[in-house]
Amino acid sequence: MPAVPAYLPANEQERLAALRTYAILDTAPEAAFDDLTKVASYICDTPISVISLIDRDRQWFKSEVGLGVRETPRDQAFCAHAILQEGVFVVPDASEDTRFAGNPLVKADPNIRFYAGAPLVTPDGYALGTLCVIDRVPRTLTAEQMEALRALSRQAVAQLEMRRNLAELHVAYTRLHEADALKGEFVSMVSHELRSPLTSIRGGLQLVLSETGATLDADARALLLGALNSSERLIRITNDILDMSKLEAGRVELRKSACRVDQLVTTACEAVAHLPYGEGRVHHRVAADAGELFVDGDRIIQAMVNLISNALKFSPPSRPVTVEANWRGERLEIAVRDGGPGINPEDLARLFQPFQQLADSRKGGGTGLGLVISKGIIEQHGGQISVVSAVGEGTTFTISLARA
Repeated sequence: MPAVPAYLPANEQERLAALRTYAILDTAPEAAFDDLTKVASYICDTPISVISLIDRDRQWFKSEVGLGVRETPRDQAFCAHAILQEGVFVVPDASEDTRFAGNPLVKADPNIRFYAGAPLVTPDGYALGTLCVIDRVPRTLTAEQMEALRALSRQAVAQLEMRRNLAELHVAYTRLHEADALKGEFVSMVSHELRSPLTSIRGGLQLVLSETGATLDADARALLLGALNSSERLIRITNDILDMSKLEAGRVELRKSACRVDQLVTTACEAVAHLPYGEGRVHHRVAADAGELFVDGDRIIQAMVNLISNALKFSPPSRPVTVEANWRGERLEIAVRDGGPGINPEDLARLFQPFQQLADSRKGGGTGLGLVISKGIIEQHGGQISVVSAVGEGTTFTISLARA
């Protein structure tokens, strides 16, 4: 009995055109996709997992675990059947299914018996391929595994979207980098095209962890947590770049109100307490007469958080970071002191330049923009930020703000 090829979708030409826009066929393996197939294989307990894209005459694998090939003919593809329906397409025993019993992939290596594929559906509704899991013995999936497979397929699409958007942004930046007047247009594109898929990826990974975390082994959980940390870091980088651009263009709108100084300092200290290096290490003292400032509280807290985070990263675990707020005449001074190694004089001169990082600052995964953004925020409030440091004696950053 020969294999029964899947019929073509009604929108096949449009679907193929959509696939071409992602420029992904025949590209090299990428960790973002490989992590998804590894996690799918772990969650579903299958020896094989694949991200398959259905081309005109073939199915091509962007990522595969346990298969050992990069493509097969389309007329043999289980995934060609899966893209024709919504939801997860499941074949419990291919040898007993008239559509697949004569398929070379069933009769010989890899000897497929069980197949489950979740379609990769673009925001425009085109099913480009699947994220599928395969076993060599008949079986099925639990309801939790099915939902995890659907969630991972959505993350695969989000990665495709982000990959395409980054390529488009690169082309746009290449065209615009000579023209300062068009910088705002580029930043707007970053905000729209990069932030949304990154937020979607982070939310999807958090969903998978919350729904299946208790059933995952250590390796699978580590993969998911690593991907989640990467997405959160990319979001921080994107937000820093957007903030920097707005500050340079003078487009940061300050929403000022009367804010209690003690609450500003307390909130900033609490914001870093969740960091791996922050719990219990930040001590703050606020003068009894600190009173109120008329400022944009969220932005002042953002500036303080940047300074406190840096202080924590550069201080040994045994040394606390202190934050003090006191009035000096008509100006409030907020000092952030660390017990770190101090900063060389030559480094102090470039400390507030964009994308500058000290030699060992990479451990914090920063962008080199935090201090520049903090300085811009304080200066927009009519204040100043200064730094005093001595090698071997630590560093003190001081924010100075007028009372009114």
